[in-house]
Amino acid sequence: MASESISVHLVTPQGPIADEMTDAVLAPGRLGQFEILEGHVPFLSELHAGVLTFGEATEKKYYAVGPGFLEVEPNGVVQVLCEQAQASDDIDKEAATADRDERQEKLSKWEGALDAEYRTLKTELDWAEARLDTLKISGGN
Repeated sequence: MASESISVHLVTPQGPIADEMTDAVLAPGRLGQFEILEGHVPFLSELHAGVLTFGEATEKKYYAVGPGFLEVEPNGVVQVLCEQAQASDDIDKEAATADRDERQEKLSKWEGALDAEYRTLKTELDWAEARLDTLKISGGN
């Protein structure tokens, strides 16, 4: 079994979601997916709503995450701070599907300005899709 040498803390404004030791972290960056392995240089990246995966050679764990940030600290600890996060086992597929369908319908009929209300709908759609993608990747529900 591979070494679980990366400490990862996943936190939302509501509190901690996960505190894990793993061998790898795969994250949905704003400019694309990226991976953190042991010894990664310190850096900070913006996250897009999507699937956060802990583990490569070890047991994999999947989380849907909303927008936020990921930081690799100089000591190798990974901090993930995001607006929302949910473990794959806690995702309600029917609710996520209903949320996605409702937001898609509203956005398809959107005729207003691309203002805060539009951006809120788009963020909610991204969150619903992140939950469904997490279920699909994890093989859940």
